[in-house]
Amino acid sequence: MRFTFGNTFFILFLLFTVLWFLYGYSQDKIDWTAGLMAIAALAGIFAKKSLSDASDLGKTNSKHDTKLFEKFLTDLPMQPTIQLLKDHNFENSFNKDSIQPLFDFVYDWSNADHEFKNRKIERDRKKLLAQAQDLADKIIEHTTPVGDGRLLSVFSDSLRAKGERPDHVSRSAKILNERAEVFVRVYEAFVRKCRNKIAT
Repeated sequence: MRFTFGNTFFILFLLFTVLWFLYGYSQDKIDWTAGLMAIAALAGIFAKKSLSDASDLGKTNSKHDTKLFEKFLTDLPMQPTIQLLKDHNFENSFNKDSIQPLFDFVYDWSNADHEFKNRKIERDRKKLLAQAQDLADKIIEHTTPVGDGRLLSVFSDSLRAKGERPDHVSRSAKILNERAEVFVRVYEAFVRKCRNKIAT
């Protein structure tokens, strides 16, 4: 418990009421008002902590969370990865290296070392990680290397050679566009919450 003004007030009030109650007890004149006030002060301390935890007011000063958020922005950067997912139409091919941070994020951030101490942020990190895993799985499922292997596409070289674009190619592109849109929305919400809740 941090020694804030509110916490100090409740503790002093609790000590005062306990001493008042014990004094009455020692004099064989128990004052139940003092006992009730002591219980109220004790309840106030726990209620204050619970309300503070529930509302999660203010920013956390956890150095761990601050450093982890900075690492997050480096590991899964806006440029080029998120910008690609935000703007790209997956009917077209895209650079494999630009999307690689998404796969690295799924692999590297699935452990306890990458958990935030702030419970609400950690809950949202898990949500983001699940969305990243889903998107990564869909990219693997619906794309293939094309050209010299530096690009990925839903439209394979073998189909291009035939000069046709089957309907399933467009369906795959639609799936990736939709999943990318959802992921970017969750990503941006997570970044905003971290910036609001974590002192930097």
